[in-house]
Amino acid sequence: MNRLCAKILTSFCISALFLYANAAIVITEIHYNPLDVVFLDGTTLDGDFGEFLEIKNTGTETVDLSGYSFSNGLTFQFPAGTTIEAGKFKVLAFDEAGFESRYGFKPDGIFESGNLKNSGEKITLCDASGVEVDEVDYKDSSPWPVEPDGSGNSLVAVKPDRAGDPDHYSTWRASAKIHGSPAADDPEVSSPRVLVNEVLANTDSTQDDFVELYNPTDQEVDISGWYLTDNAKKPTKYKFPANTKIPAGGYLVINADVYSAGDNGFNFDAHGEDVFIFEADAEGNLTGYNQGYSFGEVTNNISFGRHINSVGETHFVPLDTITPGAANSKPYSGKVVITEIMYNAAEGVEFIELQNISNDTVKLYEKDEPTNTWKVDGIGFNFPLNTVINPGQIFVLIDDTVSVDAFRQKYSMDASIPIFSYTGTLQGNGETIKLEKARISYYEEDMTQVFPYMLIDWVSYGTSAPWPSEADGAGKSLNRIKKNEYGNDPANWKAEAPSPGTHNTAIIPRKNRISTPDFKVAVHTNHLNKTFSISLFTSRSDVVSVELFDCQGRLYTRLMQQKLQPGLNTRTFSSERMLNNNLLLLRVIASSGKLLFTDKLLLPN
Repeated sequence: MNRLCAKILTSFCISALFLYANAAIVITEIHYNPLDVVFLDGTTLDGDFGEFLEIKNTGTETVDLSGYSFSNGLTFQFPAGTTIEAGKFKVLAFDEAGFESRYGFKPDGIFESGNLKNSGEKITLCDASGVEVDEVDYKDSSPWPVEPDGSGNSLVAVKPDRAGDPDHYSTWRASAKIHGSPAADDPEVSSPRVLVNEVLANTDSTQDDFVELYNPTDQEVDISGWYLTDNAKKPTKYKFPANTKIPAGGYLVINADVYSAGDNGFNFDAHGEDVFIFEADAEGNLTGYNQGYSFGEVTNNISFGRHINSVGETHFVPLDTITPGAANSKPYSGKVVITEIMYNAAEGVEFIELQNISNDTVKLYEKDEPTNTWKVDGIGFNFPLNTVINPGQIFVLIDDTVSVDAFRQKYSMDASIPIFSYTGTLQGNGETIKLEKARISYYEEDMTQVFPYMLIDWVSYGTSAPWPSEADGAGKSLNRIKKNEYGNDPANWKAEAPSPGTHNTAIIPRKNRISTPDFKVAVHTNHLNKTFSISLFTSRSDVVSVELFDCQGRLYTRLMQQKLQPGLNTRTFSSERMLNNNLLLLRVIASSGKLLFTDKLLLPN
């Protein structure tokens, strides 16, 4: 069954159900972020001038393309009398001169308006009567192939007939050759598979910056003459010397003093950039095989590396431990994480829940530039000035179409749980939510001030398997299962009834009696008087908080938060109005966020 399309004023195609396998005309190649175009006289044009889109007739009959048109992403209409024979191609380009200079022949048409977005977009082809023929919603980040995003490769179909779901990353791969293969089936990739596995770009310790390559095959790979670069658009920087080999299943570590030497030497930017390898032949010509990643801002002594989640997706993320020459550690876990997402609420009450899973109070701003605050990307939210989140504390971020009071009442939330409003929207068809830490600003060479952010936690949730589909409009939310484990993995999420601020278990350490020269804590219960006392000895003046949590880790009450003078300070509390005969968790913390004491407390009732 075809999707029925209606051409509206915007000339978009609006579709119903469609089985892509029935379409003879399919999109088979997309070159959306090419290398710069170099003309015969040596002048250059921006890479956009090398963009092209290829369609193929995978059927057995000639098809009349008269009136066929692209309406999403770019606009183009095939003129009357245009036909495409079985097994043949049509190529549309952004610029005729740029395309002809690179490929030696003219394209079949020029985009009437628009171009191919480097960040990914939806491209729709309709026939002359408005029936949708094909549609591709490509992406520029993993698990989609990342090499087409500025490394010179194009995005091509894995199979010549483009079998499979066109919106799924497994249907696509990077082209075998630099610049792709317009008007032809892309050749099979025959290069040995070598992977960028880990990079350390910011260190102030005795550990040098480095890049680690990994050979996952069962054969030794010779990478002599290959290139390593920090800019995918400038591949030919550090050249591997003769006799550079990586054993089967082994690693090769290249230290900074090696790849920084020479005229083309470089050092990785701690604020983030590319790390790519490019294969070259004996004459130094690029073969088309390249592999690598872009990485972002990172703090000292944290590396980025490959991590494969439970469904086989490869992510290049901050790692928990630096491991040159060995298998990567688990991903880095921040002190504050995303714990619940309600993205398609049946009653329109969307929210995101965050929790501090550490024993430290976390300032959600850069301490040296306090106006530079943490943010949640995906909903366009920046935390207010001077916001801190205490150990175990939960924050809830809600859609601003709902009042804070109405939200709190709907979920019977304790008044002590902070609620913040955001103006963005959680997409009902899945999206990426990122919690990002503000870092100190810096100036580029042109004196532009940059305010960088470091990725702390992220979730690219979906609406169907392997993600829990019950969270998609069925009244349930996505709930994180293990808060100390990697968040961007569907295996670490389940669908449950939403209960923001109440159901997430706080990370409470086991019994922890700390006795230091500065602090001593003791607890005494009096079952006869139905009271309990907390004695705190401090050698210096400090603000101390005393909190009780129920056995599910939910904050029950904050008994006190006040400044104590040096010496012995005793406070007595009545338990009559508290939970009857219930076991609670007692926690004492200092103003610095340092945990002083945790223990079980059986209330005298």
